[in-house]
Amino acid sequence: MAVPLDTVRLTCDVTDQATGRPVADATVTYQAGTSEFATRTDADGNCKLNLPASEVAGVAFPAGSVEKPGYEPQT
Repeated sequence: MAVPLDTVRLTCDVTDQATGRPVADATVTYQAGTSEFATRTDADGNCKLNLPASEVAGVAFPAGSVEKPGYEPQT
């Protein structure tokens, strides 16, 4: 699916570092500008966030985080 011109798509692939297996239903957040965006991983550990380009343009230190009970949070 195409992304609108004023949108940036962030894709992720979340895997367990010890086993290499996908981590389903993890919460993925992205702090961009003054807004926070969130989604969850699917059964294959994948996710997509469509972000307004105006929120990510010029952000010097973008921050994404992944959390799920039973795992150490990662940023």
